[in-house]
Amino acid sequence: MPRTLVFASALALTACADGVIMPSDDCGKVDWYKLGYRDGSAAGRSELEGYARHCAGVKPDEAAYNQGLEKGQWEKAHRRF
Repeated sequence: MPRTLVFASALALTACADGVIMPSDDCGKVDWYKLGYRDGSAAGRSELEGYARHCAGVKPDEAAYNQGLEKGQWEKAHRRF
């Protein structure tokens, strides 16, 4: 299985109340824009605090995450079914 697919699959998993399920090794390799976009287009809300808690010691790129989140939210709101 390609590494990209494995990484994307790992990021797609989210926990309920406790935050985010993501392998800790991946915290430093995250494309924060893509993660924000995915959250915005799927859930429509930010999960950045959960990622920050889970990835303690790795500072999320909040600006990139929020740009992706806004783009994903816009696309979700304007999606045609």
